[in-house]
Amino acid sequence: MKRILVGNVDAGITEQSLRSAFEVFGTVVRVSLGHTDGFALVEMKHSAQADRAMAALDGTRLDTAAPAPLFLVALPSGRDPRGSLAGISPQHPSGSHHRPAPASSKRCTNTLSF
Repeated sequence: MKRILVGNVDAGITEQSLRSAFEVFGTVVRVSLGHTDGFALVEMKHSAQADRAMAALDGTRLDTAAPAPLFLVALPSGRDPRGSLAGISPQHPSGSHHRPAPASSKRCTNTLSF
């Protein structure tokens, strides 16, 4: 099983539309939308399927009216997605950072609520 943190989720996206986008790549176990924070958690049954979904969906927009493209981050095993986001930075499966933080930026200390 692999958990994926999805960022830049538009407020109009539903759990079903997000599930449908990921189900193209394999079995989705669970989808949880953050209430107003722009994040979601998607759990996929097989790691290889999750990797394919991340490669295909990272940087895309599920809705053409969405203000920003999605970014996807694989969560380490055992990490509670409701905990602090400090130390998690979006990465492409290739290992390169998707959105490098400016040198003057502060660490993110927001928490997720699912």
